[in-house]
Amino acid sequence: MKVILPVAGKGERMRPYTNNLPKCLLPVGGKTIIDWIVADTQPLHPTETIFITGYKADVMDEFLKTRPQWGKTRTVLQSDPQGLGQAISLALPYANDDEPLLIILGDTLFDADLSILNPACHPERSEGPSNNILYTYKVADPRRFGVAVTDASGNISKLVEKPQEFVSDEAIVGIYYIKDVKELKAALKHLMDNDIRTKGEFQLTDALQMMIEQGCKFQIWAARHNSAVALYVVGPFRRHGDAHPSQHAAFCGTWGKETQQKSASQGVTIAAANLSQSRRC
Repeated sequence: MKVILPVAGKGERMRPYTNNLPKCLLPVGGKTIIDWIVADTQPLHPTETIFITGYKADVMDEFLKTRPQWGKTRTVLQSDPQGLGQAISLALPYANDDEPLLIILGDTLFDADLSILNPACHPERSEGPSNNILYTYKVADPRRFGVAVTDASGNISKLVEKPQEFVSDEAIVGIYYIKDVKELKAALKHLMDNDIRTKGEFQLTDALQMMIEQGCKFQIWAARHNSAVALYVVGPFRRHGDAHPSQHAAFCGTWGKETQQKSASQGVTIAAANLSQSRRC
């Protein structure tokens, strides 16, 4: 399995904390955001972890030199950002058609046993999941999120971005297990070759929807507080003049059943098992 981590975003809604750092290197609970994410992928023993960089790419390159324990890593520069679909396409030349991909958005914090995706970690299983997987989380107000609609057999039939009428309460959380890598490559190529954009950008969800319509099977795996997966989303920092973030105990770390919060009202908010009240960065 290869892991793809898009970390190219500018984090404009988290200024001034991202003036000198990419958002994924902001500290949360004693580690950077990306440290938390990669730690959860390590039990998978990925053959390579690919970071799609952009804003402050040189800072990310230097940071990765301090993490040799992460194994083989590669950075791919998204110099002209045109959406998440384009970002993922830049990493696909380094992906093998017969090797699954795990894509995790670089600003998504979660507590999950991702080892269930790797049969090597579970001797009772002969192989990994037979279908593509989208992690989802039930929300009270689906109008704020992209959601997955399932059919009677439990397979995803449609992906809908911020539905104004109820179609599903399963919000897509930014963790994608792709078994059909060849089909993903073809779908993204089709979007870009034909300049098919949504809101001016090449969207990963448009490629996934195309795969679904072509017969690729997708299932949802629930991110829930009382199961193997609990989702944590980093909310926007409030501005505090020109003060440096180190002057504010503005981070909270919420992991498993224990919660440690430090002056969260001053800055970053992490919502555990309450995605409907949190906001993406």
